[in-house]
Amino acid sequence: MRSFSIEPAVLVALWRASATTSVASLVVVVVVVVVVVVVVVVVVVVVVVVVVVVVVVVVVVVVVVVVVVVVVVVVVVVVVVVVVVVVVVVVVVVVVVVVVVVVVVVVVVVVVVVVVVVVVVVVVVVVVVVVVVVVVVVVVVVVVVVVVVVVVVVVVVVVVVVVVVVVVVVVVVVVVVVVVVVVVVVVVVVVVVVVVVVVVVVVVVVVVVVVVVVVVVVVVVVVVVVVVVVVVVVVVVVVVVVVVVVVVVVVVVVVVVVVVVVVVVVVVVVVVVVVVVVVVVVVVVVVVVVVVVVVVVVVVVVVVVVVVVVVVVVVVVVVVVVVVVVVVVVVVVVVVVVVVVVVVVVVVVAVIAVLL
Repeated sequence: MRSFSIEPAVLVALWRASATTSVASLVVVVVVVVVVVVVVVVVVVVVVVVVVVVVVVVVVVVVVVVVVVVVVVVVVVVVVVVVVVVVVVVVVVVVVVVVVVVVVVVVVVVVVVVVVVVVVVVVVVVVVVVVVVVVVVVVVVVVVVVVVVVVVVVVVVVVVVVVVVVVVVVVVVVVVVVVVVVVVVVVVVVVVVVVVVVVVVVVVVVVVVVVVVVVVVVVVVVVVVVVVVVVVVVVVVVVVVVVVVVVVVVVVVVVVVVVVVVVVVVVVVVVVVVVVVVVVVVVVVVVVVVVVVVVVVVVVVVVVVVVVVVVVVVVVVVVVVVVVVVVVVVVVVVVVVVVVVVVVVVVVVAVIAVLL
């Protein structure tokens, strides 16, 4: 029976072939592993970058939306406040103006009514006083005249009666004396002469007495009449003067009162109008200032919000860019490292395979 044996050279060749095959298999495995790792890393990096970008975009969008909403709300609130303030101010100004106008009108009406009433009362009083005074003067004058006339008539009648009686008596006496004288003429001539003398004397005396009485009566009547007339004239003049003075004084007082009232009313109206104008101007200025301030505040807020949004967006974009750049650099570095490692491994394996 023959024995089977392998030559050493064949064994070496087989070993080398087996070693080369193992090295090649190892290189393939390493390459596959490196490629898979690189792919996984790239995928992960891409996913991370995408997620980061998405998150950044979402955050930016949310921030922008929030900022816009806030700005809109602020603007709306400011506008509403400004409108409310303006409306309130306008209403207040209108109410104040209406109240002032009503008050001024009421005051003017009251003053005018009072002045009219006072003037009417004064005029009525003056008229009544004048009428009363005139009536009294007329009555007094009439009474005085009547009394004077009655007195004069009575005096005249009395004087006439007295004179008549005296004359009658004298005549009777003379006649009686004459008769007696005629009867006794024959007896006593001297007595007749005496009687004649006596009769003449008596007649003369009677005549003188009558004349004196008449003159005295006439003088008294004339004096009384003159005095009465003078007194009546004086009274009438005084009454007229007093009435005129009273009327003038009353008219002057009424005019002064009316002028004063009118001046006061005018001053009050002017003051009220000036006050209303000042109030309206102040209110308008305040409203304008408030509106300007509100608008400035709104503008400032909007600018600030916009600036903040811009800054945030810029920062987010910068961050995203930085992140993306970093991720890309990392991926590139990893890929390069993996490739270098694979190449080195392959070279080493190849060298080992060749050496073996």
